[in-house]
Amino acid sequence: MCASAGQQFRRTVLTFALLICAGGTNAARAEYFGFTYSGGLVSVTAVLVGDRVGGQINVTSANGTFNGGPLVLMPLNAWGGNDNIAYLGAQTIFDFLGIAFSSGPNAVNLYYDNGAYRSYSQVGGVVADDLGVATIDAAPIPAPGVGLFSFA
Repeated sequence: MCASAGQQFRRTVLTFALLICAGGTNAARAEYFGFTYSGGLVSVTAVLVGDRVGGQINVTSANGTFNGGPLVLMPLNAWGGNDNIAYLGAQTIFDFLGIAFSSGPNAVNLYYDNGAYRSYSQVGGVVADDLGVATIDAAPIPAPGVGLFSFA
């Protein structure tokens, strides 16, 4: 018995919907979160955007300031071995490899080591690995267009 075009279409749509639902728990979804960091030679305020995969966020872009200038998220392994991975809701936001930013000639890798947030930076030609206490306040931010009155 041959299925009609309408039946084939419904099967295709149903199969596609099941595939989406089955992969829903492991699929990447965009996360937005803000944080501030200050310590040593470095002050950063930013909103990070990334894809959540399991318990980690692979940061893909950033908007904010680094020592008062506009910051740019650096590529992987660009400064201090950065992996640009963040963790929301965990004990620490950054891992040992950290997240790196630049602003003009300055660069910083924000990371976590031995119970403290730290920064490996080059600011004004001075390279420093600051061990001082820093404060990071991370809070999830709703994605643009998400909410009660969202319009597409």
